Amino acid sequence: MILTLAAVDWLLADSKEQKLNHIKIALIATAFCFIYFVIRSFIFPAPGHEYQLSWNSLINNLISSFPPSKELIFQGVIAQNSYFVFLALLAVNIIVNGRAGIAAALRTSVAAHITVALVALQLLGLATGIGNSIGRIAAILTPIIAIYIIQQALILEGPRAASTRT
Repeated sequence: MILTLAAVDWLLADSKEQKLNHIKIALIATAFCFIYFVIRSFIFPAPGHEYQLSWNSLINNLISSFPPSKELIFQGVIAQNSYFVFLALLAVNIIVNGRAGIAAALRTSVAAHITVALVALQLLGLATGIGNSIGRIAAILTPIIAIYIIQQALILEGPRAASTRT
């Protein structure tokens, strides 16, 4: 997941220095993924759970989850209501603040990060075969999304919110 977020950051980075930092993050994330794989495969294997590291098993689980069932859609996707609240507030900010709202949304790129992280967690859950429980895995992002919901609400409030906080 960190590798995916680093790739999104790299695409949105402005300077060569930022791009270089994101490449370093991606390389470090790749190294840690490899280390985890080696530890799980050779040093501390989990007997009976070898399928969790099998590419064939992961791909077969992912393919078998399509087309998605009604339960999977409701429990895994629609249950992410904090994400949809965040997107709604972001859209309202863009509409209310016009070009400034669009510039702020593109500058922070938080929506892209959260979306990529949510999709990565959903796909990871499907690949490991947990089925309808992917909603619980994706709920890991709820505290992060809540922070950005508050941020979007404060931006929407504008100067009035700043004067009431003092």
